[in-house]
Amino acid sequence: MRRRTILMGGKTHVISLPLKWIKKYQVKKGQELELLENQNTILVSTDSKPALKEINLNLTNTDTSTLVRNIVTCYQTGYNFLNIKLDKKTLNIKTNNQVKTIDLIQDTCDQLIGFEITEQKEGFCHIKDITDNSINEFNKILRRTFLMLNCLSTETLDYVKGKETEDLYKKHVNIRRFTNYCRRYLNIFGVEDKTNYYNELLLSIEEISRTYRLITKRHNPNENKDIQKILKRTIKLQEHFQKFFYKYKIEKSTDIIKERLEIFQEINKFQSSEKEDIVLVHRIPNILNRVLTLINVTIAINFNQNQ
Repeated sequence: MRRRTILMGGKTHVISLPLKWIKKYQVKKGQELELLENQNTILVSTDSKPALKEINLNLTNTDTSTLVRNIVTCYQTGYNFLNIKLDKKTLNIKTNNQVKTIDLIQDTCDQLIGFEITEQKEGFCHIKDITDNSINEFNKILRRTFLMLNCLSTETLDYVKGKETEDLYKKHVNIRRFTNYCRRYLNIFGVEDKTNYYNELLLSIEEISRTYRLITKRHNPNENKDIQKILKRTIKLQEHFQKFFYKYKIEKSTDIIKERLEIFQEINKFQSSEKEDIVLVHRIPNILNRVLTLINVTIAINFNQNQ
Protein backbone atom coordinates (compact mmCIF):
# COMPACT_ATOMS: atom_id res chain seq x y z
CA MET A 1 0.00 0.00 0.00
CA ARG A 2 1.36 3.39 -1.02
CA ARG A 3 0.15 6.93 -0.19
CA ARG A 4 1.19 10.33 -1.54
CA THR A 5 2.10 13.08 0.93
CA ILE A 6 0.17 16.35 0.77
CA LEU A 7 1.78 19.68 1.69
CA MET A 8 -0.49 21.90 3.82
CA GLY A 9 0.26 25.45 4.83
CA GLY A 10 3.64 25.30 3.14
CA LYS A 11 5.20 23.35 6.03
CA THR A 12 3.05 20.42 7.17
CA HIS A 13 3.16 17.11 5.29
CA VAL A 14 -0.03 15.06 5.56
CA ILE A 15 -0.73 11.46 4.54
CA SER A 16 -4.12 9.70 4.47
CA LEU A 17 -4.82 6.57 6.52
CA PRO A 18 -6.49 3.51 4.94
CA LEU A 19 -10.29 3.77 5.16
CA LYS A 20 -10.58 0.07 6.03
CA TRP A 21 -8.31 0.58 9.07
CA ILE A 22 -10.19 3.75 10.09
CA LYS A 23 -13.52 1.90 10.02
CA LYS A 24 -12.18 -1.19 11.76
CA TYR A 25 -10.86 0.79 14.74
CA GLN A 26 -13.60 3.46 14.62
CA VAL A 27 -11.10 6.33 14.49
CA LYS A 28 -12.89 9.68 14.91
CA LYS A 29 -12.02 13.21 13.82
CA GLY A 30 -9.68 14.84 16.33
CA GLN A 31 -8.73 11.53 17.98
CA GLU A 32 -5.08 11.18 19.01
CA LEU A 33 -3.03 8.36 17.48
CA GLU A 34 0.31 7.01 18.66
CA LEU A 35 3.30 7.39 16.30
CA LEU A 36 6.43 5.30 16.82
CA GLU A 37 9.46 6.33 14.73
CA ASN A 38 12.07 3.68 13.85
CA GLN A 39 14.61 4.89 11.26
CA ASN A 40 12.71 5.05 7.93
CA THR A 41 9.56 3.49 9.43
CA ILE A 42 6.69 5.13 11.33
CA LEU A 43 4.21 2.87 13.13
CA VAL A 44 0.73 4.33 13.64
CA SER A 45 -1.39 2.79 16.39
CA THR A 46 -4.56 3.48 18.37
CA ASP A 47 -5.92 2.41 21.74
CA SER A 48 -9.39 2.00 20.20
CA LYS A 49 -10.75 -1.50 19.99
CA PRO A 50 -11.96 -2.85 16.66
CA ALA A 51 -15.66 -2.51 15.88
CA LEU A 52 -17.71 -5.48 17.01
CA LYS A 53 -18.54 -7.94 14.23
CA GLU A 54 -21.81 -9.85 13.90
CA ILE A 55 -22.81 -12.54 11.42
CA ASN A 56 -25.92 -14.56 10.59
CA LEU A 57 -25.31 -18.23 9.78
CA ASN A 58 -27.80 -20.61 8.25
CA LEU A 59 -26.46 -24.01 9.30
CA THR A 60 -29.56 -26.03 8.49
CA ASN A 61 -29.09 -29.05 6.21
CA THR A 62 -25.37 -29.28 7.03
CA ASP A 63 -23.30 -32.11 8.51
CA THR A 64 -21.49 -31.98 11.84
CA SER A 65 -18.09 -31.21 10.31
CA THR A 66 -19.39 -28.28 8.25
CA LEU A 67 -21.25 -26.86 11.24
CA VAL A 68 -18.19 -27.01 13.50
CA ARG A 69 -15.89 -25.54 10.84
CA ASN A 70 -18.23 -22.58 10.32
CA ILE A 71 -18.27 -21.71 14.03
CA VAL A 72 -14.51 -22.16 14.48
CA THR A 73 -13.78 -20.03 11.39
CA CYS A 74 -16.02 -17.23 12.72
CA TYR A 75 -14.17 -17.43 16.02
CA GLN A 76 -10.70 -17.35 14.45
CA THR A 77 -11.55 -14.47 12.12
CA GLY A 78 -12.79 -12.27 14.97
CA TYR A 79 -16.61 -12.29 15.02
CA ASN A 80 -18.16 -11.25 18.34
CA PHE A 81 -21.79 -12.29 17.76
CA LEU A 82 -23.13 -15.31 15.88
CA ASN A 83 -26.83 -15.71 15.09
CA ILE A 84 -27.26 -19.32 14.02
CA LYS A 85 -30.24 -20.91 12.31
CA LEU A 86 -30.10 -24.64 12.95
CA ASP A 87 -31.87 -27.98 12.72
CA LYS A 88 -32.80 -29.98 15.78
CA LYS A 89 -30.37 -32.72 14.73
CA THR A 90 -27.31 -32.84 12.46
CA LEU A 91 -25.84 -35.79 10.55
CA ASN A 92 -22.40 -37.11 11.43
CA ILE A 93 -21.16 -38.38 8.06
CA LYS A 94 -18.44 -40.57 9.62
CA THR A 95 -20.85 -42.55 11.82
CA ASN A 96 -24.04 -41.93 9.82
CA ASN A 97 -25.72 -41.01 13.11
CA GLN A 98 -27.82 -37.97 13.94
CA VAL A 99 -26.62 -35.86 16.89
CA LYS A 100 -28.43 -33.13 18.81
CA THR A 101 -27.30 -29.90 17.16
CA ILE A 102 -27.34 -27.66 20.23
CA ASP A 103 -25.16 -30.18 22.10
CA LEU A 104 -22.69 -30.16 19.18
CA ILE A 105 -22.58 -26.35 19.23
CA GLN A 106 -22.05 -26.36 22.99
CA ASP A 107 -19.17 -28.86 22.65
CA THR A 108 -17.64 -26.60 19.98
CA CYS A 109 -17.96 -23.49 22.16
CA ASP A 110 -16.29 -25.36 25.02
CA GLN A 111 -13.17 -25.52 22.82
CA LEU A 112 -13.25 -21.78 21.99
CA ILE A 113 -12.14 -19.52 24.84
CA GLY A 114 -14.77 -16.83 25.48
CA PHE A 115 -17.52 -18.13 23.15
CA GLU A 116 -20.76 -18.74 25.06
CA ILE A 117 -24.30 -19.61 23.99
CA THR A 118 -26.32 -16.72 25.45
CA GLU A 119 -29.69 -17.51 23.88
CA GLN A 120 -31.31 -20.57 22.38
CA LYS A 121 -34.75 -21.54 21.16
CA GLU A 122 -36.14 -23.94 18.61
CA GLY A 123 -34.27 -23.52 15.34
CA PHE A 124 -32.00 -20.72 16.63
CA CYS A 125 -29.14 -19.90 18.98
CA HIS A 126 -27.03 -16.83 19.70
CA ILE A 127 -23.30 -17.02 20.53
CA LYS A 128 -21.39 -14.14 22.10
CA ASP A 129 -17.72 -13.49 22.83
CA ILE A 130 -17.47 -12.59 26.53
CA THR A 131 -13.69 -12.10 26.73
CA ASP A 132 -11.67 -8.89 26.93
CA ASN A 133 -8.90 -9.64 24.44
CA SER A 134 -5.54 -8.05 25.25
CA ILE A 135 -1.89 -8.50 24.33
CA ASN A 136 -1.18 -9.65 27.91
CA GLU A 137 -3.81 -12.37 27.61
CA PHE A 138 -2.42 -13.38 24.21
CA ASN A 139 1.09 -13.75 25.67
CA LYS A 140 -0.22 -15.75 28.63
CA ILE A 141 -2.19 -18.13 26.41
CA LEU A 142 0.78 -18.59 24.05
CA ARG A 143 3.06 -19.48 26.97
CA ARG A 144 0.46 -21.92 28.32
CA THR A 145 0.28 -23.47 24.85
CA PHE A 146 4.00 -24.21 24.89
CA LEU A 147 3.75 -25.68 28.40
CA MET A 148 0.81 -27.86 27.38
CA LEU A 149 2.73 -29.05 24.31
CA ASN A 150 5.69 -30.03 26.49
CA CYS A 151 3.33 -31.89 28.82
CA LEU A 152 1.70 -33.72 25.89
CA SER A 153 5.08 -34.72 24.44
CA THR A 154 6.41 -36.04 27.76
CA GLU A 155 3.28 -38.09 28.37
CA THR A 156 3.41 -39.38 24.79
CA LEU A 157 6.86 -40.78 25.59
CA ASP A 158 5.42 -42.34 28.75
CA TYR A 159 2.69 -43.91 26.63
CA VAL A 160 5.22 -45.36 24.20
CA LYS A 161 7.11 -46.80 27.18
CA GLY A 162 3.91 -48.46 28.36
CA LYS A 163 3.35 -46.25 31.38
CA GLU A 164 -0.09 -45.17 32.53
CA THR A 165 -1.06 -41.74 31.19
CA GLU A 166 -3.95 -39.30 31.50
CA ASP A 167 -6.35 -38.44 28.66
CA LEU A 168 -3.85 -37.33 26.00
CA TYR A 169 -6.57 -36.52 23.49
CA LYS A 170 -7.94 -33.94 25.93
CA LYS A 171 -4.50 -32.31 26.11
CA HIS A 172 -4.38 -32.17 22.31
CA VAL A 173 -7.83 -30.54 22.26
CA ASN A 174 -6.71 -27.96 24.84
CA ILE A 175 -3.70 -27.05 22.71
CA ARG A 176 -6.03 -26.51 19.76
CA ARG A 177 -8.27 -24.45 22.04
CA PHE A 178 -5.33 -22.20 22.97
CA THR A 179 -4.09 -21.82 19.39
CA ASN A 180 -7.63 -20.95 18.24
CA TYR A 181 -7.68 -18.12 20.78
CA CYS A 182 -4.28 -16.86 19.61
CA ARG A 183 -5.40 -16.95 15.97
CA ARG A 184 -8.50 -14.96 16.91
CA TYR A 185 -6.38 -12.32 18.64
CA LEU A 186 -4.04 -12.05 15.66
CA ASN A 187 -6.94 -11.64 13.23
CA ILE A 188 -8.53 -8.91 15.37
CA PHE A 189 -5.48 -6.96 16.55
CA GLY A 190 -2.33 -8.37 14.95
CA VAL A 191 1.15 -8.00 16.45
CA GLU A 192 2.82 -5.05 14.72
CA ASP A 193 4.32 -6.37 11.45
CA LYS A 194 4.83 -9.89 12.84
CA THR A 195 1.30 -11.30 12.59
CA ASN A 196 2.13 -13.71 9.74
CA TYR A 197 5.10 -15.08 11.67
CA TYR A 198 2.97 -15.73 14.75
CA ASN A 199 0.36 -17.48 12.61
CA GLU A 200 3.10 -19.75 11.22
CA LEU A 201 4.27 -20.37 14.79
CA LEU A 202 0.78 -21.48 15.82
CA LEU A 203 0.40 -23.71 12.77
CA SER A 204 3.64 -25.52 13.62
CA ILE A 205 2.59 -25.99 17.24
CA GLU A 206 -0.71 -27.49 16.07
CA GLU A 207 1.10 -29.86 13.69
CA ILE A 208 3.49 -31.03 16.40
CA SER A 209 0.55 -31.65 18.73
CA ARG A 210 -1.27 -33.55 15.98
CA THR A 211 1.78 -35.78 15.46
CA TYR A 212 1.86 -36.72 19.13
CA ARG A 213 -1.87 -37.39 18.91
CA LEU A 214 -1.32 -39.74 15.95
CA ILE A 215 1.40 -41.60 17.84
CA THR A 216 -0.93 -42.34 20.76
CA LYS A 217 -3.94 -42.99 18.54
CA ARG A 218 -2.43 -45.19 15.83
CA HIS A 219 0.32 -47.03 17.73
CA ASN A 220 0.56 -49.34 20.69
CA PRO A 221 3.23 -48.97 23.40
CA ASN A 222 6.61 -49.94 21.98
CA GLU A 223 9.49 -51.63 23.80
CA ASN A 224 12.12 -50.72 21.19
CA LYS A 225 14.75 -48.72 23.14
CA ASP A 226 16.10 -47.01 20.03
CA ILE A 227 12.67 -45.57 19.23
CA GLN A 228 12.26 -44.40 22.80
CA LYS A 229 15.69 -42.76 22.70
CA ILE A 230 14.95 -40.94 19.42
CA LEU A 231 11.60 -39.71 20.70
CA LYS A 232 13.18 -38.56 23.97
CA ARG A 233 15.85 -36.55 22.12
CA THR A 234 13.16 -35.01 19.91
CA ILE A 235 11.17 -33.91 22.95
CA LYS A 236 14.29 -32.38 24.53
CA LEU A 237 14.94 -30.53 21.28
CA GLN A 238 11.42 -29.14 21.37
CA GLU A 239 11.95 -27.97 24.98
CA HIS A 240 15.24 -26.33 23.99
CA PHE A 241 13.37 -24.41 21.33
CA GLN A 242 10.92 -23.04 23.90
CA LYS A 243 13.83 -21.66 25.93
CA PHE A 244 15.27 -20.19 22.73
CA PHE A 245 11.92 -18.52 21.96
CA TYR A 246 11.56 -16.85 25.36
CA LYS A 247 15.27 -16.11 25.95
CA TYR A 248 16.28 -15.28 22.43
CA LYS A 249 19.94 -15.41 21.46
CA ILE A 250 20.68 -16.03 17.81
CA GLU A 251 23.71 -18.21 18.53
CA LYS A 252 21.53 -20.72 20.42
CA SER A 253 19.79 -21.65 17.16
CA THR A 254 23.02 -23.29 15.95
CA ASP A 255 22.96 -25.80 18.82
CA ILE A 256 19.30 -26.67 18.17
CA ILE A 257 19.87 -27.14 14.43
CA LYS A 258 22.93 -29.31 15.09
CA GLU A 259 20.98 -31.50 17.52
CA ARG A 260 18.16 -31.80 15.00
CA LEU A 261 20.53 -33.09 12.32
CA GLU A 262 21.96 -35.66 14.74
CA ILE A 263 18.45 -36.96 15.47
CA PHE A 264 17.79 -37.26 11.73
CA GLN A 265 20.99 -39.31 11.42
CA GLU A 266 19.71 -41.68 14.12
CA ILE A 267 16.42 -42.05 12.26
CA ASN A 268 18.22 -42.77 8.98
CA LYS A 269 20.33 -45.46 10.67
CA PHE A 270 17.33 -47.04 12.40
CA GLN A 271 16.60 -50.62 11.38
CA SER A 272 13.85 -52.99 12.41
CA SER A 273 12.03 -55.97 10.97
CA GLU A 274 8.78 -54.73 12.52
CA LYS A 275 6.59 -52.56 10.29
CA GLU A 276 5.08 -50.95 13.37
CA ASP A 277 8.55 -49.73 14.43
CA ILE A 278 9.29 -48.24 11.02
CA VAL A 279 5.97 -46.40 10.80
CA LEU A 280 6.31 -45.04 14.33
CA VAL A 281 9.87 -43.77 13.97
CA HIS A 282 9.03 -42.07 10.68
CA ARG A 283 6.37 -39.91 12.32
CA ILE A 284 9.11 -38.11 14.25
CA PRO A 285 10.61 -36.17 11.26
CA ASN A 286 7.39 -34.14 11.08
CA ILE A 287 8.16 -32.82 14.56
CA LEU A 288 11.78 -32.14 13.64
CA ASN A 289 10.78 -30.25 10.49
CA ARG A 290 8.28 -28.17 12.42
CA VAL A 291 10.95 -27.31 14.99
CA LEU A 292 13.08 -25.93 12.16
CA THR A 293 10.13 -23.82 11.03
CA LEU A 294 9.73 -22.57 14.60
CA ILE A 295 13.39 -21.53 14.67
CA ASN A 296 13.06 -19.63 11.39
CA VAL A 297 9.92 -17.88 12.58
CA THR A 298 11.52 -16.94 15.91
CA ILE A 299 14.49 -15.40 14.12
CA ALA A 300 12.06 -13.40 11.96
CA ILE A 301 10.09 -12.21 15.00
CA ASN A 302 13.29 -11.03 16.65
CA PHE A 303 14.93 -9.83 13.44
CA ASN A 304 15.58 -6.28 14.63
CA GLN A 305 17.69 -7.62 17.48
CA ASN A 306 20.12 -9.07 14.96
CA GLN A 307 20.94 -5.72 13.32
